[in-house]
Parts: sequence; structure tokens; C-alpha cells
Amino acid sequence: MDGIYLASITGRAGVSTLMLVIIRGMLVGVDFGRVRYDGEVRQTPSGEYDVSVVYAVPPGAHLVTGQTTGPRSMLVPLSFTLPSDFADGRVITIETPLGSLKARFEKLRDLGA
Repeated sequence: MDGIYLASITGRAGVSTLMLVIIRGMLVGVDFGRVRYDGEVRQTPSGEYDVSVVYAVPPGAHLVTGQTTGPRSMLVPLSFTLPSDFADGRVITIETPLGSLKARFEKLRDLGA
């Protein structure tokens, strides 16, 4: 699973693109709105991936889910499960505390020894 991923995200108020790096179970990333993502990914016995992430939204950001942050940054915890072949280009629905998203993941390159 280690690699660099591109995620195209669509919400009710727009679209965004994320760059994600997953290495040894750690996930870090950033999107075009300067939202930062930090978390972890664990493979389940069934082959799916449990993702636990906190995204840090900067002050005054306009989110694809329709919210606009105020004068302070906002931390949003999020947990969801991805199928084993999540990066095959399919559209995956992710329910966040701020609204539903549609995501499409593409693995850009492997990271390996």
C-alpha cells in the first residue's frame, strides 16, 4: 500500500484534489485548499483498509462540503474504511462530520525499499 496517491474529491459545494503519502501505516497529505491530513491506515483481516485521519482546515477556508471556516483553524477527525482495491479509479463515498464526499483515488507511484 505504501505510495503516493492523488485523490479527486467532490462535495456539494465544489471539487478539490489531494496529494497523499502512505508509508508504513502513516498517512500525510495536503489539498489545494491548504487543508492538511495526518493519520494512519491499517489493513483489516478481510483486506480492506481502516483509515483514521484528522484534517486541519486553515482559517477562512471554503470546503467542498459547503462550510467556510471562521478566523481560526479547525481540526476534524474522520474514520472510514476503503476497499482493498480503492485506487482502481472507482468513486467511493466517504461520510465526514461535515458532509458526504465522493472520492476517486489513483496511485501515482510506489514507495519501497
